[in-house]
Amino acid sequence: MWIAVIYNTVEHKETGFASELVAENEILGTARGIVEALGGAHEAVMLPVSPDLLCRIGSSPFAVAFNLAEGLGDRSSSEHLIPALLEAAELRYTGADSSALALCRDKAR
Repeated sequence: MWIAVIYNTVEHKETGFASELVAENEILGTARGIVEALGGAHEAVMLPVSPDLLCRIGSSPFAVAFNLAEGLGDRSSSEHLIPALLEAAELRYTGADSSALALCRDKAR
């Protein structure tokens, strides 16, 4: 089975300390660990979030995706868009769906 491990990295921070980049990018280790754990039985591929993510997953043999992405680039307010792309591609994925993540952004609701 082909499995996509979707993650994002942060190139720079608009606010906060530059040293926070190390913590922000620890997801790479998690993504590598998933690929390594699944590698013996499945074809697991790391896919960074990019503008062409929908094209890459839409034309692929992936059966499921591990969604580790926290948004587009360093914008956590866009976290719900990654599951929305996966839903548009009709690809099963781990984690909350796009509507749940969008709702969680509005604490009053």
